[in-house]
Amino acid sequence: MRTTIVPALLAIALSVAPASAQPQASPRFWPSVQKICDQTAATKPSSLAKKIAQTALDEHYRFGGHQIDSDGRLFRFGLVESEQEEEASGPQATLGHLGWWQVLKYWRALYGTNPKVAARLRVWGYEEASASHNEDRDGAPDKDRAPLHDEATKADLTKVSVADLIRLGAQTNDRDAIEVLREAAFRSAIVDNPWSAAFVSYVVKTAALGGGPNPSEIQSFARSRFPFSAAHRDYILAAFKTSLADAPAGKASGKDGHLYRACPVYATEPRIGDMLCYHRERQLKDASDSTVRNIILDDAQAGRFETSISHNHCDVVVHVDREARKVYVVGGNVQQSVTVKKLRLRRDMKLAENKSGCGDWTLPPPSASVPVGPSVRDNCSLNEKKWFVLLQMR
Repeated sequence: MRTTIVPALLAIALSVAPASAQPQASPRFWPSVQKICDQTAATKPSSLAKKIAQTALDEHYRFGGHQIDSDGRLFRFGLVESEQEEEASGPQATLGHLGWWQVLKYWRALYGTNPKVAARLRVWGYEEASASHNEDRDGAPDKDRAPLHDEATKADLTKVSVADLIRLGAQTNDRDAIEVLREAAFRSAIVDNPWSAAFVSYVVKTAALGGGPNPSEIQSFARSRFPFSAAHRDYILAAFKTSLADAPAGKASGKDGHLYRACPVYATEPRIGDMLCYHRERQLKDASDSTVRNIILDDAQAGRFETSISHNHCDVVVHVDREARKVYVVGGNVQQSVTVKKLRLRRDMKLAENKSGCGDWTLPPPSASVPVGPSVRDNCSLNEKKWFVLLQMR
C-alpha cells in the first residue's frame, strides 16, 4: 500500500474543498450501477466466490491470526509476521508456525520462486539508526536518522533488494550461516513491505487456479479476470472499469470479463467472496465515500492504468450472519497478521457505521515535548475505517 500518488491529481482529484471542486459522476451512472449490484446481491454466490471466501478463512486459521469483535476491539491476539507461535522458552517453531514464512508464501504466489521474490522485495535502511551513540536522548523524533544514500551519486539506497543482501551473505563458506542470512533478509523484507494486496492475490489465485497452473494460464487470468498485484489499487481500478462497461445498459453487459465490479459500499448487500475496501488518504479523511468513488471513477473514465487513491486496503467477505446482522471479513497485514473482523450490518443487511466511542479511555496525555504516534491518535474501534467501495463478485 506504499505507492506513489500521481502529483497532478493531488491538486485536483484529492482536493475536497470547496465542494464544487469535487469530481462529479453522471447523475445516472451510480443509480445504474446500483441496479446491477442489487440484482447480483439477490442471487446466490458462485462456486468461485465460495472458494475465495473459504480460502481466505482457511488462511486466517492456518496463520493463527487476530480476531476483532463488532465493537472494533481486538479480543484475540494471534501470530504476527515477525514472530513464531511457540513461547520463547519452548521448542523452536516449525515452518508452518513462522509468521514470515507464511507471508513469503503469499509473495511467491504473486512473483514466483524465492529468487524472483528476492529480486522484487526491498529492505529499508536509515543512516546510523543502529548505532548506540545515535539515540535521541532529547526526545526529538528521527532528528538524525536520514534514509541511506550515496553522497557521491545522490542515488537513493534506502531500499536494498533482498537478492543483493543474499549475494553479500554468500561470501562466507559456512552453509548454515548463509541460510541464516538468507532467512534474515526475507524476514526484514516481509516486515518492511506491505503484503495485504499480495495476500488477496494469493487467495484469488489459489481459489481460481489451484496450486500449479502454467505461467500462460496465470497471465491470461490476470489480463482478463483479476490483475494479481502488490497494490490494491490495481484490481480496484479494474472493478471500476467493469462498472463503467456495465452501467450504460443498466445490466451486466458481458463486455468486461473481470471478476469484480465496484458498488457503493453502504448501499449494497455483501455476499461471501465480495471485498470491502477502505482508504488511508490523509487528504481525504473528511471526504464522503461517494467523493472517493468518483475520484477513482474519473481515473477509470480517463483510461488510466493506476488510480490516484493509492493508500487502500481490501478485506474478503468470508461469512454473513443474517440472524445476528454481522459480516465477517478477512484481510492480510491487518495489525501485521491475517486478521478477521466482525462488522455490523443494518436491518437491510447493508454495511453499518462501525464506530465505538472513547468515553471510557481516561489515560493522561503525554508530556508536551513527546511526539504522539499516528496510531495513538486513531479512533477507539479497529473497524472504524474509511470504507468507500464494495467489490462485488459478478
